[in-house]
Formats: sequence, C-alpha cells, structure tokens
Amino acid sequence: MKKMTRAHVLCITNQLLICCMLLTAITLFPSCTRGFKKGTYHTKHTHYRIVPPPKPWKSIRARTANLAWLHKDGSLLMTNSQCKPSDAPLQALANHLLIGMSDIQVVHKNSLQLSDRQALQLHINAKLDGVVRSLLILVLKKDGCVYDVVLVTAPQHVAKHQKTYEEIVASFDAANRVKALKKQAVQ
Repeated sequence: MKKMTRAHVLCITNQLLICCMLLTAITLFPSCTRGFKKGTYHTKHTHYRIVPPPKPWKSIRARTANLAWLHKDGSLLMTNSQCKPSDAPLQALANHLLIGMSDIQVVHKNSLQLSDRQALQLHINAKLDGVVRSLLILVLKKDGCVYDVVLVTAPQHVAKHQKTYEEIVASFDAANRVKALKKQAVQ
C-alpha cells in the first residue's frame, strides 16, 4: 500500500469539505433554486402555473425566458416574468419585446381577462435580422410582476401553432404571488 503524502490528504479533505458544503446548501436552501414542477414555475421572486406544450415541442434553456420550448420547424414558445413594479402601460411593455425588429405590422390586437387582470394580446409580423417572423404576444401585470407569453414563428406556421399558444395562454395563472411565495418559504 502506497503511503499518502500530506498534500494528498489535504486535497482529499478539501474535496470532501466541498462536497459536504454543496450537499448542505442543496438540502437547506431548496427554495433558492428555480424550477418548473407539476405545471408550476417558481423562484424566490415569481410563481405561476402553466401547461407546457405537447410533443413535438422540446423544452430548452433560454437566457431571456423562464421557460422555453422549441419546435422542430424552428418555432419558439416562451414564458417570462419580471418582478419589478412597473407603471408602464401594457402596450409599452409589449413594445419592449419588439426592440431590434423592423417593419413591424400589427395584425391583431385585443384585451382579455387573465388571472383576474386585464392582459394585452398581439399578433405581430416583423423582420428580425431581415427575416419575416410572426409573433403572438401576451403581456400581463399582476402583484408587482410583468408576465409575457410569446410565440415566435415563420408566418406560414402561425395557423399550425396558434391552438397550442392559445392553450398555454388559457392555462396561465399568475396566482397570488405573495401568498404562494409565503407558502413556499414555510415548506
């Protein structure tokens, strides 16, 4: 049996210490991790329920969205929330999602009730890097948060994906965020 040097012992000790610290952090602070479980997305700042799209939509990670799904035809569905109080009207918040696009055309615009709040829904055609894209956008403000659900697709795929988008919007529920986060903190 080979004799261990002091450097080896220190290295193994440090590795064990790091593993113990990680395990402790995972078990003591589970509410600090964000996640999507059983149709509910939650972080320490936000909480909402949504039914994900069916196959062939595939869940992906996106830096600019809480949740995102990619279709094999290149279409993208995403939900996002930002919990900073905003006095901006819904139209201004929707316009923020269009930054970087050109030749913007509003195909359809309507208001609807969602999660006991007025929401704005838009169908937009615009160019992104010279390529025409259709966007179905929903913007909602509730309890100090702004929520959006967005479909980005080629114009010829709008009809194919509109039902899925509408099902996701219909399932969306920004339940009382404050109450949900207090309950989450107790668990």
